Amino acid sequence: MRAAAAGINVHHSTLQDRLTHAEHLLGWPLRTPQGRLRLQLALTMRRLARP
Repeated sequence: MRAAAAGINVHHSTLQDRLTHAEHLLGWPLRTPQGRLRLQLALTMRRLARP
């Protein structure tokens, strides 16, 4: 978590809060391999659907 936060220049607790909020909005965990795959697929489908 700390390395990821440093990579995007935010405090690690800020990143943790943002992930928790995103998980709440999406309704699935982002911290599991299945959740990350689901997010990747959703973002890819969103990108492909754009004109």
